[in-house]
Amino acid sequence: MSNTDTYSTIKGIIDNARMWGDYYSSWLYSPGQNLINGFQNGMNSVVWGLYNTAKTIANNVISTVKTILGINSPSKVFTEIGMFVD
Repeated sequence: MSNTDTYSTIKGIIDNARMWGDYYSSWLYSPGQNLINGFQNGMNSVVWGLYNTAKTIANNVISTVKTILGINSPSKVFTEIGMFVD
């Protein structure tokens, strides 16, 4: 096999690979976007779920402490606690 034949064979393989790549990249573009968007939406829903659970727990703790201590209005104690909340 001559250098010219080898070059032609390699060029043909590369051209075919490029053609298949162009075809499948456009064919897979939308499903790929949908996959990533679905993953992102799923992660966001989990994060917001964790956030809401933590918020509910914190509110329940505050309410319980206020009930135990008989606090019916804002106090200096809760003002001090609030200084540590970001």
